[in-house]
Amino acid sequence: MGVGKGTIARELAKSSNYFAIDTDDLIESIENKKIKK
Repeated sequence: MGVGKGTIARELAKSSNYFAIDTDDLIESIENKKIKK
């Protein structure tokens, strides 16, 4: 939706020593297709 969810997720993950996974990026890489944003 373009409200910064990914940015916030990455910052929270970094500050708590976790990984953030963007599911859109994951699906695009597995399916080799682009998701409309």
